[in-house]
Amino acid sequence: MKIQTGIILIVLLAGCTSLTAVNRFSADTVTLADSIDRIAADTGASCLRRLALDVPIKGVTDEKRKQYADICSQLKQSSDLFIELNSTTRGYARALGQLADNKRVLIGFLKEYGQEVRDLRKQIQSSF
Repeated sequence: MKIQTGIILIVLLAGCTSLTAVNRFSADTVTLADSIDRIAADTGASCLRRLALDVPIKGVTDEKRKQYADICSQLKQSSDLFIELNSTTRGYARALGQLADNKRVLIGFLKEYGQEVRDLRKQIQSSF
């Protein structure tokens, strides 16, 4: 009964959304997540590069340099955590795209073989 309900819902909801738009959203979200990861991955290193220039140019003291280095380290840890969390977004987007593909396949199957499935169901029911 659950499978039948699921199939009915998929058929009824098939026209409610554009599967092409869902696939495009999925691909765009994965691309964006990848880009954000590259930026986040460089954040800590960028901080250290700036610090390397600030020391000789601005005459930053050793104590101040250590404070800035600690900030860079914290920034790197935050960026690493953000990248880890961003993988959830990427996974969700990929799953959404896969569901849209599966829905498209199921709808195509039902359009092509729907009558045969209904006839088979009637035969099975009549045999009991």
